[in-house]
Amino acid sequence: MSVYSVGCGLGGKLGHGRYGCLGHGSDECDSVPKAVEALSNVNAYHVVAGDYTTFVVFDDGDVYSFGCGQSASLGHNAVGNDE
Repeated sequence: MSVYSVGCGLGGKLGHGRYGCLGHGSDECDSVPKAVEALSNVNAYHVVAGDYTTFVVFDDGDVYSFGCGQSASLGHNAVGNDE
C-alpha cells in the first residue's frame, strides 16, 4: 500500500496541511494526492486521519504519527507539531 496525503480540506482543497498533518514537512495545502516521501520504503497497513493529525500503522506493527501535537495528541509525548 502506498501512503498519499488526502483529506477534505478547506476552500476546495484536497488536503489542508495545517500543523504538518499531510506529512510533507510544511503547512501547505494540496489539491491533488501526493505521496508521502518519508514513508515510501515501508509497507502501510492502515491509515487514520483526524482534523489535524494522521496515524499510519505499518505491517510490522509500528505506528507513525504526524500533525498537531497539542496535548501530546500524537502519542509520543511531544507537545509541538511533527512533520
